[in-house]
Amino acid sequence: MSGVDLNGNTLSGNNEQFRLNAEILNVPLKKTALVERLVDKFMQLRADGAINAPKADYNSSKISKLKTLL
Repeated sequence: MSGVDLNGNTLSGNNEQFRLNAEILNVPLKKTALVERLVDKFMQLRADGAINAPKADYNSSKISKLKTLL
């Protein structure tokens, strides 16, 4: 698979490996803040329907907990 989604994000991969390139504005310098921003972007893209990841539903609570640990 390769292409561009409706928001202009680049998509590539297959069933085993998937990559999404999305623009992150005002990239934080601190690693913890960057991780939070990336997780937020992932969750936003899922909420918008740009990413359909059924297995991620199971892990979403773990991801939220991870953000609080940073």
